[in-house]
Amino acid sequence: MPAHTHNDHRQPLTAYLEQYRGILDGLLRDATADLLSLKFDGRHAHHLAAVAIYATILQSVGECATIARDPTTITIGTVVRSVLESYADLCAVISDVGYIERLLATLINEKRRLLASMIRSPDNPFHEDLAMSIDAAADLPERQAELKALADRGIVPLRVEDRFHAAGKQVEDLYGSLYWQLCLQGHNNISAIENRHVRLVAENLAEVRIYDPRPVPELIMYYNSLVGVFAGATERIHDFLQSGLDGKYRERGAQNLALGVEALGADVDA
Repeated sequence: MPAHTHNDHRQPLTAYLEQYRGILDGLLRDATADLLSLKFDGRHAHHLAAVAIYATILQSVGECATIARDPTTITIGTVVRSVLESYADLCAVISDVGYIERLLATLINEKRRLLASMIRSPDNPFHEDLAMSIDAAADLPERQAELKALADRGIVPLRVEDRFHAAGKQVEDLYGSLYWQLCLQGHNNISAIENRHVRLVAENLAEVRIYDPRPVPELIMYYNSLVGVFAGATERIHDFLQSGLDGKYRERGAQNLALGVEALGADVDA
């Protein structure tokens, strides 16, 4: 009996990759067309924050689709990680309008860090232009006072893990799994660098290569992640603004999950 007869419906991994490319392109077309169904109040901070974050997700996913068509890409993991962070923000801001103030506190804290750096390292050449328009010594106490006023109300800057926690359990689970994996790529972990460029050609002899095609399972993982997160984000924004189209994207997400399981099985069998 031929091996894996029970899995004869599975395709070669390269076929799954092409299928995912078509799925992501179609999802982008539909989501862009369905923007016209999103009715929101431009005077409403809650609406504006959610729609603006979703806009970043949509455009970032579109750029990812372009990058991912180059099989040698080593940067896509970093962009997918950014999409995942935005997805966490979207889910958090939809569930709690108060999350907007935590985003504001995070921005103020980053300004505080820059001002402190300017004071600490006045000879830093990258600070010279800033020093012409920013009085760090005068501005720093103001930013500190703003942060204290927010902290007195229980509003503190966000760490990355806080973003995922605020997004809810389902998204938080991604922080210790998919997000962790993407950080290895984005932070240029030594294992990522070795995987991209180092090839053992003989015992105790390695060569360094560039523009090697990435393994097909790795590219499929990026596509599966993008489709899943984008379908989830689109479902959330349509549900939030009550367009009636959230079910359409919920179904897309379920289909992506099933295809991912099938592709994973094909990879194991390969």
